[in-house]
Amino acid sequence: MIFAPFAFKNSVIGFDPNAQAFITAAGITDATQQNAINQLVLDLKSYSIWGKMFVIYPFVGGTSVTTKYNLVDPTAYQITWNGGVTFSSNGVTGNGSTGYGQTGWNVTTVNATTGVTASLSLSVYSRTSSNSDASDIGVTNYPNTQAAIQTLCRRANGTMYWDNYSSSNGRINSSVPNSQGLMSTSRTALTSMKIFRNGAQVGSTLATAATTSDITSGLNREMYVFAANQRGTAVDYTSRNLAFVHFSTGLTDAEMANLYTAVQAYQTTLGRQV
Repeated sequence: MIFAPFAFKNSVIGFDPNAQAFITAAGITDATQQNAINQLVLDLKSYSIWGKMFVIYPFVGGTSVTTKYNLVDPTAYQITWNGGVTFSSNGVTGNGSTGYGQTGWNVTTVNATTGVTASLSLSVYSRTSSNSDASDIGVTNYPNTQAAIQTLCRRANGTMYWDNYSSSNGRINSSVPNSQGLMSTSRTALTSMKIFRNGAQVGSTLATAATTSDITSGLNREMYVFAANQRGTAVDYTSRNLAFVHFSTGLTDAEMANLYTAVQAYQTTLGRQV
């Protein structure tokens, strides 16, 4: 006889401890959502990506509370939501004018403790096909200096755009068919920047990163989601529907492909894949 896993309140015997910590903190009671979260953690660990993650927002549960938690550590970098943001089973959607989230995650603090100034990867899973010069995630020191870290899934001109610790020429603009799917970026060295859509590389540059002073002073602020943090003010709001966000050390091409496989499986389990 085959028995189903024994459930006690929000705990299911056999769940990964990291997944269970998130499920408990966020109060996720739906079995499908619980299983999706657990499998996502297991997949990221099997691909040896989990240990590189600083923050993962799985945007699950459909409320302002459940979507604020960080899967890597639910006690850290909880999002504070502001303005016109809506929540559903499909994730979180900005309103393009006032809605954004403060993550509390400051890349310069991470660099100070890990020494990974030139190593950073970001991604968002967008369910919306739209062209907009809006920041899906970002922090910027404009107009004081050109230093910025931000991702725009698809601009009005049809290109995916990325700044990553960049000087004025340290950016990538590459054509993409739409703004749907896992839109990812990675810098693994001072002179290596790449962008990916659904695990496949769509652009790169050898541009050198911004100066250390730009990074440690100009970008010494928390990352925003659904907008860019411009010296403490939210700007360039997006109205896209996002279903996943991550910040990590730089990922290789193979790791980017594996990340997409894991995230797409997660979204498919939840019935919100694109």
